[in-house]
Amino acid sequence: MLRRRSKRRYIAIRCDKFKSENGHGISNSGFASLITRRVSELFGYIVAQKSSIRDIGNSRNSIFVIRCNLNFLPIVLSAISLMNPPSLVLLISGTIKRLRINLQEPNYLLLVNSNNNQIDNQFREFNFL
Repeated sequence: MLRRRSKRRYIAIRCDKFKSENGHGISNSGFASLITRRVSELFGYIVAQKSSIRDIGNSRNSIFVIRCNLNFLPIVLSAISLMNPPSLVLLISGTIKRLRINLQEPNYLLLVNSNNNQIDNQFREFNFL
């Protein structure tokens, strides 16, 4: 029987408040280990190991990119939301190439501006603005 490789998802996470003990910014491997520790606290050590959380790299200073198993994506997302200090999931993608393209500044700003315009248009009907 053929053995298939498990599917993976890449997650871009923004967290501004992570600091190491000496005051400098935390490295990406430290961030992945913090998420793995939080998953093991919430769901157990076996689930944490099967989720196979790995660090990919920083795209900027406060944006971390990690990889996890697709079957354990809801568990990893719930652990990220329950971290202290809280962090924000920006994007989830199936390939690292598409994640980096979507994280580029012009595309991301266009998405934010289009969402703001939609919100403004919705509230103009009710005369809130």
